[in-house]
Amino acid sequence: MKKILVWLLLAAMLLCAFGCAHKTATVPADGAYSIGVTLAGGSGRASIESPAGLSVQDGTVTLSVVWSSDQYDYMLVGGEKLLPKIVDGHSVFQVPVGSLDAPLEIVADTTAMSTPHEIAYTITFDAASLTPEMKFPGVLLAHKRRLAALEAHPSAAVRAWAKNFI
Repeated sequence: MKKILVWLLLAAMLLCAFGCAHKTATVPADGAYSIGVTLAGGSGRASIESPAGLSVQDGTVTLSVVWSSDQYDYMLVGGEKLLPKIVDGHSVFQVPVGSLDAPLEIVADTTAMSTPHEIAYTITFDAASLTPEMKFPGVLLAHKRRLAALEAHPSAAVRAWAKNFI
């Protein structure tokens, strides 16, 4: 009887040690966020904006993918075909996200070559970088782009001002 009790106690401790250590993904509260993302796949010439905008509404997570060009005419995500909006010379897609803890497999169709090509990519999230954003993410995105342009300005004085602006 003692052996059974010892084995049950040992099993309970092991379950607690491994079960309690398992990290469960949580969906952030409703709102707008930014999150660091990395893109893998393709030729390496394409890129997406990072940090990227992330919105949560009623538990549904949506990632704003801003490509480095306007040559992406659709994306396939989880069997769903998504169409972009062209914003400031960039293809911008609103992509549903199942989990911030798992890489997101996508296929993007580019028209930058002589014929359209579907290219497989993987987007990985840096969940530790998740940061709440302003209530007007479109305004914030435009502000970030202007600030980035100022930081690339040839004048050292303008770059220094832009660096201290935020």
